[in-house]
Amino acid sequence: MSGKDLGPPNLRFMKCEKWWRKHQPFLDNSGYRLRRKFDPSWKPPWKTNYEMFQSEERALHSSPYIMDATRIRDGRQVMLKRVSKSRFPLEVELSVFISSPPLSEDPNNHCVPIYDVLQSPYDPDFEILVMPRLRQFYSPSFDKFWMYVTSALRQIDRDVTILNIMLDASELHPKGFHPVKPRRNATFTGSAKHITRTEYWPRYFIIDFGMSRRCVPPEIPYEPVSNCGNRYVPEYIGSKEGDRCNPFPTDIFCLGSMLEQDFLHKHPPLQFLVPLVDDMIQKEPSLRPTISEVVHRFAVLCNSVTGYRFRKLVIPGNNAFFQRGRQLRHIVTLHPPLPISKFPVSPAINHYLRPFYTLTPSAALLDTMQRSSEGTN
Repeated sequence: MSGKDLGPPNLRFMKCEKWWRKHQPFLDNSGYRLRRKFDPSWKPPWKTNYEMFQSEERALHSSPYIMDATRIRDGRQVMLKRVSKSRFPLEVELSVFISSPPLSEDPNNHCVPIYDVLQSPYDPDFEILVMPRLRQFYSPSFDKFWMYVTSALRQIDRDVTILNIMLDASELHPKGFHPVKPRRNATFTGSAKHITRTEYWPRYFIIDFGMSRRCVPPEIPYEPVSNCGNRYVPEYIGSKEGDRCNPFPTDIFCLGSMLEQDFLHKHPPLQFLVPLVDDMIQKEPSLRPTISEVVHRFAVLCNSVTGYRFRKLVIPGNNAFFQRGRQLRHIVTLHPPLPISKFPVSPAINHYLRPFYTLTPSAALLDTMQRSSEGTN
């Protein structure tokens, strides 16, 4: 038996794939077409396991809750996400809220748009969010550190995990890319060709609002501690079931920790951000800056560094010769290296709102608030 003849194919659908395969007729009638593999009438064309292993049908999404699709009416590439109402009761509501006017009309809103919400006809616990097809923000790779900073850190006021920062790469890949293996082309026959961010500056988005909550000043938020993906949060260490805290300082800590681990430790030229990050990961929650203070200080720090310092630095691993060649081409074709020359320095938060974003009520204060509330009822 040769290396390319590994016996008869034996494709077994995963449980998550069966869920989407069952929903294929419903999704098709709703205007969203899945890949051919999920058509209930589809039969594998392979004759050997080798052929199966080389096919795109073997590729699986990293999460069982997402699926790629094509919007039938205009051919737009979209992503579907099934959301459990019992596990994440507010995710759909909040996702639609921040994706609707007037919030959606704000150019500073980088939350992923929601095109549609579908109710599963087979499982009342699940709704399906329809969103644009995005990819991880660091792919394709960056040419210059300045691009690395401006793309990722300008969005820091929206989430705390690097995996939830995505980019719309539709213009970077004029001929498309594969939804499961984005380094492959749309037909899964080779590498996905792309242009650089200098030639087209993409838009970045934040995804995943399953753990989000909507808080309104001036009442200080007081939420149960939860798993934010960072086990080193000081206020979570030693916490017991039922313990609560103000979630905003926790978000700042997780964000600062992410910047420290994924940016500062890996890219020494970003050390000018160390003072800001050190303040964000302070042990005492009330001493951490608010998100508006983070954005303000970040803009000031970036504006203090010359653009030349960033432009001359190549991301490690990139071929410097070809990178310099692309730079020369961009100069000749008059492509500016950045869409902006300076970061806008937004005003810091009003001082009277600072307790809302930084303080956790003490047990004594909560007891007083509770007695006051009972006395007015």
